Amino acid sequence: MKKVLFLALFLSAVSARAQLTDTFADANFTQNPTWTGDAAAFQINSAQQLQTNGPAVTGTEIQLVTPCTATTGTTWEFWANLKLATSGGNYADVWLMADQADLKASGTKGYFVRLGGTADEVSLFRQDATGSPVYVVNGQDGTLGSTTNNLVRVCVTRTTQHVWTLERDLTGSTAYVREGTATDAIHQRSAYFGVYATYSQANSRAFTFDDFRVTDATAPLLTQATVTAARQLDITFNEAVATSQVAASYRLLGSGTPAVTAATRDAADPTLVHLTLAADVPLGAHTVEVRAVADAFGNVAAGPLTATFQNNGFAVAPTMNQVLITEIMADETPVVGLPASEFVEVHNASATAVLDLAGVRLLKPGSTSAAVFPAGATLLPGEYAVVCGSTRAAQFASYGKVFGLTNFPSLSNAADQLVLRGKDGRTLFEVSYTDAWYQDARKKEGGWTLEMLDSGNPCAGAPNWRASTDATGGTPGRANSIRATNPDRTPPVLLRALALSPTTVRLYFAEKLDSTAAAVPAHYTLTPTALLPAPPPLPPIFER
Repeated sequence: MKKVLFLALFLSAVSARAQLTDTFADANFTQNPTWTGDAAAFQINSAQQLQTNGPAVTGTEIQLVTPCTATTGTTWEFWANLKLATSGGNYADVWLMADQADLKASGTKGYFVRLGGTADEVSLFRQDATGSPVYVVNGQDGTLGSTTNNLVRVCVTRTTQHVWTLERDLTGSTAYVREGTATDAIHQRSAYFGVYATYSQANSRAFTFDDFRVTDATAPLLTQATVTAARQLDITFNEAVATSQVAASYRLLGSGTPAVTAATRDAADPTLVHLTLAADVPLGAHTVEVRAVADAFGNVAAGPLTATFQNNGFAVAPTMNQVLITEIMADETPVVGLPASEFVEVHNASATAVLDLAGVRLLKPGSTSAAVFPAGATLLPGEYAVVCGSTRAAQFASYGKVFGLTNFPSLSNAADQLVLRGKDGRTLFEVSYTDAWYQDARKKEGGWTLEMLDSGNPCAGAPNWRASTDATGGTPGRANSIRATNPDRTPPVLLRALALSPTTVRLYFAEKLDSTAAAVPAHYTLTPTALLPAPPPLPPIFER
């Protein structure tokens, strides 16, 4: 017999082939393939079999592993003979899949076949990062009942749907008897195949293994597509794919979608391919199609394979007037229909940008504390969210997205000022309301919210706000009941000017100003003529 590890990659259709074969006919386990671990505790015996030869010490654990990434659509076969009475301290584990080279290490994950143990069985187990091994297929107890000659050949298959089948032949041939089947998809990555044995003093040379064969005869399947950057799409397969990838194997379906310009397999995860696109992925639902992609063992997926994905955009820090306060509940009693709690509503006024609110502060000017949005807080284009105190968030759970913030400011019923500031300190939005904004003497007494009419005119002030008309008293988490077009067609009016010093004049306008335009000296003249420096508009409302 002959030993060979097939690692060559082919881009044409092939028949079933072994990814790992070792019969030890060359009388070594140090090459083709290379087994590593407790090498001094193993030998090749005169029958050209792998045999344990470790210390004659009770409780000894020894192992060997060889690289193998086969996971699904795979068949594992091996022969073994345990020339001892198996027990809780005398058994062997043949690891079909292991995520690391040290099978004895805590945290090693994968699947193995146990030969022996307290139940004298042939069973398939799953090992998670923590805890004891878990049965996948619990074989018949007493199967390995001899005290001197437990001969067995084992065959395990795993389909691409993660259905496991365990079979064995106690004559060492291939007339397999089925121990059972089960579905288990917990672990889908592998780096090593290996053997492990633990024994008492008299059994240091009682384990022999032979005829290892791992065969993957199935083409890869596409499992997931995820947008990871404006021009990058990550494709995940159910198994390792070929190192070399071709951009032409991938395309986004539909008109107006960008072309794939490059395809690169991930350096650490062989099931992952990064696609680079010629332009930004449009927002919305899309489908990616894959053809002629081979797995790491030469099986080709002729295709087409498809996966759908959703592009909701990538969160960016909001700029001025991108995130707005569009609704205010300053006086929650008497209750009309909404929870008895103060809140404000924030709205992403952008049509395309996902806003990253992490670090954005909600505060009242002059306050020593602020309510800070947590990491991961985002608003999708056009989305609304309720902002309230951290202890009140549960009351608004049915209204959609809710941010329950520590230090949520107490809102004055009669009049107050609220500011949203970016984590860099820049003012994003400000509103200074009074109860006159309700324009309804009954509703200003409580239970009703103030709503913004036109989010496209966020700086309009009082003319752009009034009491909600919704029967519940407000519309938290959704479009406002009074929403309407309310453009600003009136230029700002200068109300008064005040000389603060021989060189400083403060101007008061009837509405908020554009801070950039207001800072241009050419926009101002002084009679008699004087040289005017750049005037600093005063935040947060830039009215001076």
